[in-house]
Amino acid sequence: MSWSSCLVDLERVLVFQNSSIPVRIGAGFIVIIALFGITSGFLIRAMQSMAFGFQRSAEALDLARTVSDLDGLVAQIRFEASRFIVTGEDTRFRGASDGIAAVSARLETLAAGDHLAVMSQAIQSASTHTASFATALARLGELVVQRRAVEDQVVNGLGIDLRRQVTAAIRDARTRGDTGATIALGAVQESLLLARLRLQRFIQTAVASDGTGALAALSEARAELDRLASGSAASDSLDHLQGYLTLFEDGVTTVITLVRELHVLSETDMQRIGSDLGAAFTQLNQDLTTLSATQRAELMVTVSQRESFALLVVILAVVIGGVTAWTMGTSITRPLARMTDAMTKLADRDLAVTIPDAQRQDEIGQMARALGVFRDGLVRAADLEAEQAAAEAEARARRDAIDALNRQFVASVESIVAGLGTASNDVRSAAETLSDIAVRASRQASTVAATTEQATTNVQTVAVASDQLAQSIANVGEQTGRAAEATRVAAEAASETDGVVRNLSSSADQIGAVVDLIRRIAAQTNLLALNATIEASRAGAAGRGFAVVAQEVKTLASQTAQATDDIQTSIDAILDDTRSAVAAVSGIADAVATARHLSATVAVAVEEQGMVTADIARNTVEAAAGTRAAAKGIADVSTAVKTTGSAAERMLAAARSLVADIDRLRTTVDTYVVASRAA
Repeated sequence: MSWSSCLVDLERVLVFQNSSIPVRIGAGFIVIIALFGITSGFLIRAMQSMAFGFQRSAEALDLARTVSDLDGLVAQIRFEASRFIVTGEDTRFRGASDGIAAVSARLETLAAGDHLAVMSQAIQSASTHTASFATALARLGELVVQRRAVEDQVVNGLGIDLRRQVTAAIRDARTRGDTGATIALGAVQESLLLARLRLQRFIQTAVASDGTGALAALSEARAELDRLASGSAASDSLDHLQGYLTLFEDGVTTVITLVRELHVLSETDMQRIGSDLGAAFTQLNQDLTTLSATQRAELMVTVSQRESFALLVVILAVVIGGVTAWTMGTSITRPLARMTDAMTKLADRDLAVTIPDAQRQDEIGQMARALGVFRDGLVRAADLEAEQAAAEAEARARRDAIDALNRQFVASVESIVAGLGTASNDVRSAAETLSDIAVRASRQASTVAATTEQATTNVQTVAVASDQLAQSIANVGEQTGRAAEATRVAAEAASETDGVVRNLSSSADQIGAVVDLIRRIAAQTNLLALNATIEASRAGAAGRGFAVVAQEVKTLASQTAQATDDIQTSIDAILDDTRSAVAAVSGIADAVATARHLSATVAVAVEEQGMVTADIARNTVEAAAGTRAAAKGIADVSTAVKTTGSAAERMLAAARSLVADIDRLRTTVDTYVVASRAA
């Protein structure tokens, strides 16, 4: 059994031979879509599995980042706690407390996650150590607060008061002259200072020798006070000092106890708890590293398996889809190829060809049966073509005889039509020539008439303008006469004005003479007043009244001289203006005389121009009459030319009508010939 027969059998099994082509194509698409859906489902499943693995890896990375942040926060908390122990700053304590609270909250959040069951033990250990560290930190804060309060009360309170009391006692002993008491109290003060110094050092360093030294110095101060009290008369003041010393010793003991407890807590418990907390976070980091490595390995295995499975699914889908597509294609293309071969043979006029696949019940079978009907139609068409060829041969012989008769008739008619056409063309040519001549003559006559009419109009316009010019010249002559009369009157008035101005100049000269006389009289009066003043001064007391009168006369003479000068100035100005007026009036008189002479000359010229204008108007009227006569003659010529043109146009219309009749005759003959040939 061959491979091709196997494929044919597979085609018959997979594809229904009698099914329609849309059904086959739909079945193929359904198979391909099903393969695509199955492949997509497997791939989506693989992607979901890988996405879950990636999500777990991302969560592990986020957890590692969180643990790393917590580890750094724990280191910051331990640093803040150590600085708080040294400095006692509240901000350090609050920073450490807030940090440890944040660590506890984050650890509780991590412990609540169900995906971190493998790390629950490490998270629980870290939470436990964090709680222990928080408890120790709270106790540390309480101890620091207590130490600060006791230290402030003992060192800064009782210590200062005790030092003041000892200083006052030393001052009293010196006042009393008790040298022994002064020395003993100085030793007490020195012991107290040493105790305070050792206590301050012990508070800062927590060295046991400093605490022991502070207590030993206080014991020495106590012994010195006891010895001094046993041999001194001032027992009351010493008892008071001993009471202060007892209080100070109790306070120092309390401070030392608090510092020791604080030192043990910070250096032992806090260090141990901090180390345990660091170890817990280290273990948590190691567990996270192990978890990340495990998840990464599992993810790589999952990705590799899913890749292999997806590749296998894709290969199977491609193979199945390819086989399905090939089967579907060949079930359609092979019958179509056979059908195409049969159609090609029919196109080559091979009417004996066998139509394949006519027994099929699909679209290809329908095409085969339709092609068979087409082949039968071609056979019948071939028979009809043979019969039509015989009928056409008989009709062709009959048309040849009719064509011979038509050619003879057409030749005769065309000869007659040609003669008529020649004659009509000659008539039309002559009519067109005559019409052109009439048109050109009419145009020339119209042009000449228009020119003549324009000349007539221009001549009439000149005549009217000449009449108007003559009238204007007459008016100018009349106005010139009036201007000459006005000029004469102005000349007479100018002469009279010149006389008046000259008289005014003479009067001004006379006024000047009078002013000179007044000036001389004023000068003489002034001289007389001066002489009178001199004589009055010679007369002494008797001439005093005369001197006053002489002074007044002198004043009046001076005023008269001043007024005379003002009048002289005004008269000089009047004389200057009068001379200017005389000169102006003389110029006006000369100008009026010149204008009078010119007016007379213009009047003579106007009279001559009026006579010339009258001659021009008369000649213009005569020219207008001649132009009108010429225009009338040209109008008569134009009328005759128009009559000739009308006759030529009628002749041309008749010639054109004859040509049209000849054309219609030729068309009728051609139509007859074509119709006869078609028949």
